[in-house]
Amino acid sequence: MRTHFQGIAILGLLLVSLWGAAKLASPALSEAFDEDGAVSAESLEDTVNLVVNRTTLDAELTAEELERLQFQLLRAGFLDSIADVDGYPGDDTAAAVQAAAKEWGIIEPTDRRVLEHADELYADAPFIANT
Repeated sequence: MRTHFQGIAILGLLLVSLWGAAKLASPALSEAFDEDGAVSAESLEDTVNLVVNRTTLDAELTAEELERLQFQLLRAGFLDSIADVDGYPGDDTAAAVQAAAKEWGIIEPTDRRVLEHADELYADAPFIANT
């Protein structure tokens, strides 16, 4: 008889724990579902972020800004070919951003900071888009 009471007490504690966990999780779960109960998702903007593991938040680059960044990195010798100036992120561009940030001494580098620094370096030579 005593074992039954212990089992009921443990079951009660488990139920209370599950109820508490559900109450704690409900705000996060309610944001994931719309009013009809369907999973809601937001569309991604046409932006890219080349610098992985960045330590500060910074506005991401548009495709046009990325193309300008690639062009500036080509001018500086961090990219090898005009074919790399395509407005799409890739491993070569990410490596070039990291190398440029290191060489130029950019503290806490982000793709935007590297672009701004490159624009300052080449302010006298305008960017001409590939379009």
